[in-house]
Amino acid sequence: MPRILVYCRTPKDGRIYSPKLASSMHLALDEGDGFKALNNNYGVLFARASENADGSINAKSLSAPFVFRRNTGDFGIVFVSLRAEMEENLPDEERRGCIVVASSPDLVHYKEEGTVKLSDLTLEDVVCIPNAGG
Repeated sequence: MPRILVYCRTPKDGRIYSPKLASSMHLALDEGDGFKALNNNYGVLFARASENADGSINAKSLSAPFVFRRNTGDFGIVFVSLRAEMEENLPDEERRGCIVVASSPDLVHYKEEGTVKLSDLTLEDVVCIPNAGG
């Protein structure tokens, strides 16, 4: 049975693969002969930026993506949001203690659904175990 690996890449010199790009969700597929990166090892899901009152945006990245199958047959994705800076990613104070929830019918198309507040602390990792009965 094929297996999917969900990961974020390690940045390589800001001009080659910046932290903003590396900190997106990447996928690899193993059909029995080892994992092979999909989408040319580029990200497939990026965190949505937030907008300030003056129309400027706050760039976001993501970490710790976790994919699970929903009872509806589509996919749920949860991740931790980061504040994307020029040379590094920092904790996202706007979403402190929150996880971001996204959905996908096919792991090609994605929709960011919103956030869920879990704590007042900065989160670093997240997993989701769906309720089989719900």
